[in-house]
Amino acid sequence: ENMVKKADALAAEGFVVLAVDAYRGRVATGIPGALYNTITYPQEQIDTDMLAFHEYLISLDNVDAERSGVMGYCFGGRQTMLFAAQQPGAVQAAMTYYGGGQPSTVAELQPLTEGNMAVLGVFGAEDGMIPLTEVAALETALAELGVTHEVTVYDGGGHAFVTELEGDSASAQAGAQGVDFLSTHLATASD
Repeated sequence: ENMVKKADALAAEGFVVLAVDAYRGRVATGIPGALYNTITYPQEQIDTDMLAFHEYLISLDNVDAERSGVMGYCFGGRQTMLFAAQQPGAVQAAMTYYGGGQPSTVAELQPLTEGNMAVLGVFGAEDGMIPLTEVAALETALAELGVTHEVTVYDGGGHAFVTELEGDSASAQAGAQGVDFLSTHLATASD
């Protein structure tokens, strides 16, 4: 429900949004189930599905294939960065919200230099699941590669802190940052 709310909010801003079900209907009702899905679901199937979903999206008449992006939260943030690195040039914007265990070295992120890629990384300073050293490594690698990027660590934000999209909270600010980022990096001169 939370992902649908976030997708609807982006659509209301004028973006064409496709929310991907990476687990093909497998639903977790708690953290243990979510971890089980993450550990046991085949990454190769997710990679294949992500590519198929992206190809479908850019085939739509109301989508400009030269202005597409990918984004995700937590597990989805990791998948965002994997997709961007595995499909160089396929997307022009990648937004990872507290994606843990994602590519964060120069070698892993080097494919992002192929094409006009911009990366947004959003993390919480109090996230017990993602060490700030991992966030720093991501930012350092992107800078070393010359990839356009914004990496923001929100004070007071724990893991999965982006829940409300309205108001003045860190959650709302992080959501607005994503909209601004997409507007900047996917816009054309006529927009």
